[in-house]
Amino acid sequence: MRKSDFFKIAKEKLESPYEYPQHKKQILVASGNYRLLTRLNCIAEQEKAQLRHARPDTPDIFVFSASVRVIDRHYLGREAWEDFCDFLYEVNSCELHEEELDEWEESGYDDTPIVVVDSDAENLQTEFSYPHSALGSVYYFKPASLELIANEVCRLLRKSRYFVAPIKAEKEWLSLS
Repeated sequence: MRKSDFFKIAKEKLESPYEYPQHKKQILVASGNYRLLTRLNCIAEQEKAQLRHARPDTPDIFVFSASVRVIDRHYLGREAWEDFCDFLYEVNSCELHEEELDEWEESGYDDTPIVVVDSDAENLQTEFSYPHSALGSVYYFKPASLELIANEVCRLLRKSRYFVAPIKAEKEWLSLS
């Protein structure tokens, strides 16, 4: 990684939580791995998506809209991860009736795919809760598998039908101000 790439990503990482969400597909990332962040930034540019950085020990992970979430649970923090799992349980545990399927998009259900890239790859699934209520798929990768992670994020992003609507983006941004 060139120094200029590092500083560019570091600057974007600092500014991202305070930026207005754009009307684009969103990649939400919670990681301190600058090689991964650089690769995800390239994907975002290539796919005309917005890369948003979630801060550790904050509710950013479930406040920010996303087409795909890339999470290092060690970076995010145990409490924030557990809160996120509780959030998924609350919004996804209601039964969806046939007549409500058309309104699913407006409901609170969250089916965003989660790509887990823990910095401590030895304890992938034992140290943290599994998000049992995740309606979207959950994928586990070692952080050194940059190309595998990039390919999966790209595939999930292309498959996603979710864009941040301008009005939702404005409400999201105003709630953080």
